[in-house]
Amino acid sequence: MNLLIYSRLDFTFKANLPIETFEIVLDTIINSESSFVISGSGGETAQEDIAILHERSFFYIGIVKKISAEGIKTKINTTHFNSVLETEYLTINFPLGNLGEHIKSLITNNLITNPDSTQNMTYLQVRNESITQGTISVTKTEVKTIAQLISELNATNGLRVETRLGIVNGEITHLKMVILDAVTKMKLRYDLALLRNLSINEDGNIPINKAILYGDSLATLAYYLLSDGSVTTNMNHPLRITPVKYSYIEYQSSDDPLTVAKQALIKDKFLHAITFDVTMDNQIFIPFTNIALGDQVEFITKTKSIPSILSQIAFKGTLKECSIILGEHRMKLTEKLKMIERRK
Repeated sequence: MNLLIYSRLDFTFKANLPIETFEIVLDTIINSESSFVISGSGGETAQEDIAILHERSFFYIGIVKKISAEGIKTKINTTHFNSVLETEYLTINFPLGNLGEHIKSLITNNLITNPDSTQNMTYLQVRNESITQGTISVTKTEVKTIAQLISELNATNGLRVETRLGIVNGEITHLKMVILDAVTKMKLRYDLALLRNLSINEDGNIPINKAILYGDSLATLAYYLLSDGSVTTNMNHPLRITPVKYSYIEYQSSDDPLTVAKQALIKDKFLHAITFDVTMDNQIFIPFTNIALGDQVEFITKTKSIPSILSQIAFKGTLKECSIILGEHRMKLTEKLKMIERRK
């Protein structure tokens, strides 16, 4: 197993490093670090280089953040390549249309064809495979990151972005970001034998499950979050959550009320952490095959159904099994601090 190193500047190949051990963390909530212990030196590897692990059934693309000597070995720490989406932009209105095209435009304009050519990654391509329609209304221009927008649209509209290897004649020649519609919803029962070391942690707070929209000279509207994770205007729906916790949300005439309501209601619905381990050769819950980061999951316990989302996949020393986190709640203090920093 080897770690391939490429220059971030122009994607020139730099090194092929033998891996002794590794820990890979893929996370949609925080920019988690992965680490690779290399036999010998890191050669010409430098900070901000692109690091790629490419195995038959799995690949990882990261950006080198730290290189440290450990005796005769070298430890390389990386963050996932998608961290480049933390780049900022000024928010704009997007009329009814394909939301994936809006994300594609933002990535292209900021990372590939920017007038400041120094910040462009000419080896990066973007493809939109999403068919999700929607609008984005902006009443006041704000600074936001592309990653923040993708996270919001993942929760409200089910969009996600993954980065893949571009391979020509057996050689890695470029990278490509693909905008996809997330899978909704896989059902997963708590008593399946394949779920090892299962733990369910909820933050104990009742999420906002009723949004009351108001505005000057506008109708007052009510929306309700249901136990299956969807949003309705039906006050008497049998899946309404109790006890009721509501919030008043101001909206404008240019806003889509449903979108505003979803943003208010859905932001807290994944505040739990369902953790377990699975082997990659199971036939039900197969990461990267029938479920991916950002896909939604309906987790069924003995007493209730929990709408959730696949937010973390982690490997340690082997690619034959992995650890999973469903939900956006994090237990470690360092992870909580990273979440707070990202949301500023």
